[in-house]
Amino acid sequence: MKLIEMTDYVIALEPETRLKKRILQLKRKAKSIAGSQKYLADAPHCTLMVFNVKDKATLMRELAMLRDEIIAPALKEGISPEISGWLVFSGDVITGNETLVCGLGRTCEKKLAVMQQKAVARISRLRTPQLPERYVKASRTLPEGMRKDLHKYGYPFVGKGWKPHISIASFEKAAFAAVYKALEKSCPKGKFSFDALVLYRLGGKEKLAMLKRYPLRQKRKGGRR
Repeated sequence: MKLIEMTDYVIALEPETRLKKRILQLKRKAKSIAGSQKYLADAPHCTLMVFNVKDKATLMRELAMLRDEIIAPALKEGISPEISGWLVFSGDVITGNETLVCGLGRTCEKKLAVMQQKAVARISRLRTPQLPERYVKASRTLPEGMRKDLHKYGYPFVGKGWKPHISIASFEKAAFAAVYKALEKSCPKGKFSFDALVLYRLGGKEKLAMLKRYPLRQKRKGGRR
């Protein structure tokens, strides 16, 4: 009998090129101070969901419809993404480290959370019962609400429990203070746009590999692109 391969995938929003370049600069600076750290090598993105799927072809077709029916309309109808400042997930519930991220403003955060919950509810129908590897260990210590969402959707951060952000990295505690001091005044604050919905395969050592990019063609009002 042929075994069906089950794979962990990350579905994310990709920020515009200008912001991607700035975040990559910050990541390089952080690496020069702290060396390799968790998520530091990842391409800049805002994670919508992570889960295990066995049928990649169906997932890829579904994501095209998700882009057209949920993501693009939501971004077009009044969600104006904006980085408001640094956020630190201290003692991160998944990594246990100090995770430094670009936080989004509260208004767009709430609107994005509504969009994300619809997206997760739709795509989670394709998932397997198997939890993504990165959540297996943490599933025993997550707060009750996150555990419920993890077992219901295959992802522990949904709707109001999801805080949209763009990560720099999850730093070991011994390295974090020096990194934060160096980056504290360099947060790329301001409005931006999301250019694409992106599907990544989550491989060994949590390495992301882009599988497909679904352009959003969202235009930001005012400012330069």
